[in-house]
Amino acid sequence: MPYISKQVVIILISLYCTVQPQAVVINELMPVNVSTIADEDLDFSDWIELYNPHDLAVDLTGYGLSDDVRDPLKWVFPSVSLAPFDFLLIFASDKDRRELCFWNTVIRQGDSWLYRRGDSEPLAGWRTIDFDDSAWLTGASGFGYGDDDDATIVQNVLSIYVRTSFAIENPDQVSRLALHVDYDDAFVAYLNGYEIARANLGSPGEFIAHDRPADANHEALGIQGLPPERFDVRDLSMLRSGRNVLAMQVHNVDAGSSDMTLIPFLTIGNHSSDENSVPEMLNLPYVHLHTNFKLKGAGETVVLVDPHGALIDSVRSPALQEDVSFGRTSDGRWRVLALPTPGDANIDSAFTAPAGAPLFSRPGGLYDASLTIELSDTSGGYIVYTRDGSEPQPNGSRYSTPIAVQKTMCIRARSFHPSRPASPIVTHTYIFDEETEFAIVALASDPFHLYDYESGIFEYGPNASPDYPYYGANFWQDWERPVHVEFYEPDGETGFQLDAGMKVFGGWSRGRDQKSLAIFQRGKYDSRQIHHRIFPDKPIDHFESFILRNGGNAWDGTMFRDAFMQTLCRGEMDLETMAYRPAQVYLNGDYWGMLIIREKINEHFVAANRGLDPDRIDILDTTGRSSAEVMAGTNADYVALLNFIETHDLSVAEHYETAASMIDVNNFIDYQIAEIYFGNTDWPGNNIKYYKPQIPGGRWRWLIYDTDFGFHLYDDSYNHDTLAFATEANGPSWPNPPWSTLLLRSFLRNEHFRRLFINRFADHMNTTFAPARVKTVLDEFDALFGPEVHRQRQRWPGSEGQYSSRLTRMHLFADRRAPFVRESIRDMFNIAGDIRVTLDISAPGEGSIKINSRAIATFPWQGSYFKNVPITLQAIPHPGYRFVRWDGLQDGAMTVTYDSRAALTAKAIFAAAAANTADIVINEINYHSGPDLPAKEWLELYNPGEVSISLAGWRMRDADDGHFTLPTNASIPAHGFAILCTDTTHFIRFSSNVDFVYGDLPFGLSNAGDSLYLYDSTGRLVDALFYDDEPPWPLAADGTGHTLELRDPILDNADPVNWLASSIVGGTPGRSNSVLSDIGARATSANSFWLAQNYPNPFNGRTTIHYSLAAAGFVRLVVYDLLGREVATLVAERQSPGLFSVNWRADGPSGIYLCRLEIEGAAENVTCVKKMAFVR
Repeated sequence: MPYISKQVVIILISLYCTVQPQAVVINELMPVNVSTIADEDLDFSDWIELYNPHDLAVDLTGYGLSDDVRDPLKWVFPSVSLAPFDFLLIFASDKDRRELCFWNTVIRQGDSWLYRRGDSEPLAGWRTIDFDDSAWLTGASGFGYGDDDDATIVQNVLSIYVRTSFAIENPDQVSRLALHVDYDDAFVAYLNGYEIARANLGSPGEFIAHDRPADANHEALGIQGLPPERFDVRDLSMLRSGRNVLAMQVHNVDAGSSDMTLIPFLTIGNHSSDENSVPEMLNLPYVHLHTNFKLKGAGETVVLVDPHGALIDSVRSPALQEDVSFGRTSDGRWRVLALPTPGDANIDSAFTAPAGAPLFSRPGGLYDASLTIELSDTSGGYIVYTRDGSEPQPNGSRYSTPIAVQKTMCIRARSFHPSRPASPIVTHTYIFDEETEFAIVALASDPFHLYDYESGIFEYGPNASPDYPYYGANFWQDWERPVHVEFYEPDGETGFQLDAGMKVFGGWSRGRDQKSLAIFQRGKYDSRQIHHRIFPDKPIDHFESFILRNGGNAWDGTMFRDAFMQTLCRGEMDLETMAYRPAQVYLNGDYWGMLIIREKINEHFVAANRGLDPDRIDILDTTGRSSAEVMAGTNADYVALLNFIETHDLSVAEHYETAASMIDVNNFIDYQIAEIYFGNTDWPGNNIKYYKPQIPGGRWRWLIYDTDFGFHLYDDSYNHDTLAFATEANGPSWPNPPWSTLLLRSFLRNEHFRRLFINRFADHMNTTFAPARVKTVLDEFDALFGPEVHRQRQRWPGSEGQYSSRLTRMHLFADRRAPFVRESIRDMFNIAGDIRVTLDISAPGEGSIKINSRAIATFPWQGSYFKNVPITLQAIPHPGYRFVRWDGLQDGAMTVTYDSRAALTAKAIFAAAAANTADIVINEINYHSGPDLPAKEWLELYNPGEVSISLAGWRMRDADDGHFTLPTNASIPAHGFAILCTDTTHFIRFSSNVDFVYGDLPFGLSNAGDSLYLYDSTGRLVDALFYDDEPPWPLAADGTGHTLELRDPILDNADPVNWLASSIVGGTPGRSNSVLSDIGARATSANSFWLAQNYPNPFNGRTTIHYSLAAAGFVRLVVYDLLGREVATLVAERQSPGLFSVNWRADGPSGIYLCRLEIEGAAENVTCVKKMAFVR
């Protein structure tokens, strides 16, 4: 494999004198690097080469390199000089590395150390730089006994303590620090008193006593011919100028163990190349400069500018094939080069068009009878073909006669011409007798990429640990190799055929013989996206990547555990779930077995599933409190969340509201509920991913994945108290350390959150995780996967009985889990017991009931809830009906709270009612979304009446006569809302909690003003208005993220003075407008005088009026008609500060009434007026 070393580019960070910027030129670039040269990560990244054609060095510090002329300083050079007549290679990889690194090992095997036996605790401060170690013994590393690699024998002891020093002249020149340790069985390392690494011994920061044994046995690697393990030191601030001290303690698993080893190495990565000496066994790579952008194979502009943005050089490359560069020739002209020379002088290898790709007489696909394949060449050259997946080479098997294909076979062919570059490789896989309900995926990749000892991604390689899962093996590296992918539907239809990249995927399961694979589509292969609806149950037809998963920890059992658990959640919980689809996979014509196609969690997954911009998403992957990997975006807001929670008590309402505003509370609760119900003990200290859209008001949401450990994988986990496990404050380093339980523990301190958590848990136990439903879904998976198990076991030998036994365990979990979960909740929250809730409605079709977060569709219905934890019931009348009362409840409101002191039997009584469709009003308009909001255009209807109204056959049109007819199931609830939008998919992803959403509108809402007309099913005009983006209409609703909101539904919505820009970015779709008085928000505060809008309004019979007094005064609350006549005096007395509510039952004629609040005797007299609409 080509690899660039330090000798290829000599970068002198020294005191060369500099010349004018014009001395440096862009000399060569390659946007489609498939196999030409690998970077230090063994990735084939795009690259750009600079050249200094003068006899003086050029200081590039602060210079810019960019693929965007509008942002010429997109990537800025660090402190680096380019020597005379030399080349500088920069990888355009999007890895954004600005620090050159020249490695120098300062602590090696055999160096002298000070040490002491661990028969007792060493004196305090033994790890620090100023500790007096004069009484310690002196010896050379390694330390220990039993392995014949120990220069200093220390035996019959459980621990050894060692110290040594090294010098650093200038810590600012240090860019990296690598600690390599060969150990048996555990160690902790400290630099100048600060912990920098540990293995197999407690949790980070935990004190380790001298007599504590290692957590487990670990064999040293050096005696097996393997390199020591590497630990990167991220925090370099602890380094000092001059003397520094590395101190370590090594621990054995048992004092009587047969061996013990400690052999440390410390290597410094410097900006300077003055000293460079590293033992070969450490395998430390040369670190290159990497830009924060990639190049486009279809053509790209690259600019080089000085620190002030002045242009130094630029080039526009044409569309280029793989492994072809664009560079300057000896005459100074730019040409496509057939022989790239990264880091060296260009060769005048003028590129000509490649030979034409060979033609196949039959395409790849599914066949049931043998066939003959003929190949033809249109270039006047010859064709070379292979049948083992290898890439055809000029001296390979030449095509001369038709190829007989009698069994499944992968044929790859390429045309060669004496005076032209070789053609692209054409690949077709012919698959025979494949009868399956699964998708069929055929992969082709050169066996060198898979099985080469040094670089093959399926191989153990030179650095593999001897123990499962073989850490250090090639398949643990983040290496991408080219692959050709063919995707066929079960009926033989071709989904797609394309070139792509392939990596080994997963965690612990990488050690399995059948690897999981990640497929990536990038511009350097075919295109940047795969265009096919891979998962029929999701309306997504474009993907940047997907996974072929082996089932993770369940590979040798049911394989589908994670897909099954996510399916249980899909559509039932506020979670983004990964779609799944089983596939029969072929690799280079050989049957590779059954794998499960899954979506890959990254910014593109979130963007596709939530309708967001993939470039404006923060995604984090956390496996430790201090080791959160930023997958996309930044972790700044998450760090702010943690800092707030760690410094504030969330039992205080104000603190809770602040913290809750940073996360999606319902999503967070559902995420915790799912993992707890599953009994997943490979969590919460592992497998945690979460994201936040970079939009105003964006909140963190958690992504559920890799749940294989759940549902009774190894232990009898149906009785596991996972709730206590997920809230443990002092758990071990794995799997539930304190940092991993912090969020849930902190939020559960708040009473409101606690009630929400308990009730949502009960809701899901009654519905989502009801045993009957769980077993039904499990049976569906068994019916799909079960028939294919025998074939899978033939390919990857194992016990078919294990599938059956694991399936039986999952059924047992489904049957037995629920009582233990309920018991955990009762124990955690000191709940006395359960209550039974029975719900019914007056007659089918008249309405439904929502209990807490769950809408119930089938009656009568029963569920179990927790005693003395209040629940909320909401009666929902269907169109043409109104809510009358509750049987079994004294409260007559549509939404009631029940105290849950005893069992409840309640029936919602509905009655037929005539609907006044004229009341429907256009209430909110989002005609120009902000740049960060993905919801696109929408408008909101409001129904102020007491009756749900059917919208079937209603029409909405705009000024251009574009019209939309609402579907037959469309309706709008009483006192409720309905959304009409131009893109329902994007809207629902943006506002998933809105229930009544209809679209797609065939017309947009003009950014420059538009007319809107709403007609009922008879063609009668119900509402109409014209809005504009100019005064007197609110300008803040034009492209800023705010919407147009009607100040009050009873006002004339054709008058612009009655509209305001929403006070909330994104508006208030599906709920009361933000510019109305918000009773709920004010109900906890009496810091001001206010009169809220009565509720309900309009009303029939009785309505409630809320008001607040900030100071004592004489209060008059009077109702007038529009002629100014007093209708009713509701309050006339002196009142103290506080919150008040008054009920008024109207008995006069229908119409508009005025409610007037007068307060005398306060600091100033106060008068407030609200309109009320009474409908008899």
